[in-house]
Amino acid sequence: MSQLQNLHSLVTQFKETVDKDPSKAMTLLTQLKKRFITLSTFLPTGTATTVSTLTKEQKEEVQLVRETLEYATLLCAKLRDLSAFELNFSQVKSYFSRTDIEKSDREYLILGLNLLRLLSQNRIAEFHTELELIPIAQHSNMYIKQPIEIELFLMEGSYHKLRNARDKVPADEYLVFMDIMMETVRKEIADCMEKAYKSLDLSDAQKLLFVDSASQLSQFVQMRNWSVNGTVIHFVNPNEAKSTFTDGANDIIGRTLTYAKELERIV
Repeated sequence: MSQLQNLHSLVTQFKETVDKDPSKAMTLLTQLKKRFITLSTFLPTGTATTVSTLTKEQKEEVQLVRETLEYATLLCAKLRDLSAFELNFSQVKSYFSRTDIEKSDREYLILGLNLLRLLSQNRIAEFHTELELIPIAQHSNMYIKQPIEIELFLMEGSYHKLRNARDKVPADEYLVFMDIMMETVRKEIADCMEKAYKSLDLSDAQKLLFVDSASQLSQFVQMRNWSVNGTVIHFVNPNEAKSTFTDGANDIIGRTLTYAKELERIV
């Protein structure tokens, strides 16, 4: 079996295990990256060369590397491994700019997924930097359009729209970062609830926190160490609230100022 055939076989095994056995997929990914280093066509930066300099076999190698990095990025999203996602995205991103191989069908899926990741991490400046690198004509692409809309919902504080957007994701991989985003939003809402109320009815809290069930609310209440008496949640006492107010307020004010600055920069 030639080196290229062997590589094809290993990449196929890797792709087949991404959904079935993520742990095994990560092991295969490590093996593949070691193989890539030995390839004459492999460039960590993904620097493009001209079509005339690549043989048919070399072109296949480049495509296999890109495909592997694409699946690796999607796998890391599934595993909620944000640091590994960022690493693999930075590697595959450079391959998207190559002109010596055909465009990938997964390119905008991954670019959009990265935009959503940046939003979920509140990295707004980087979100706009990455968005500016995507051609305006592609901003209507379903994978790019939704992160743009979600950023607008965050700026507006339209959290109900943000929650509804979860049901309209263009790909299942987006659900991971949508859930991370909603977790962040719930935390901020909960911080505000603690400052605004001494107590609150469970049904009202469920609506404010955008949780789907009483059991999910119960888990959240336990995580926040709130006390429940009957159907009423009792928050921390005034002295405790006062001691934690500054941190909670600073988080919200900080995000608001960040959005304001980004909007001013765009305008």
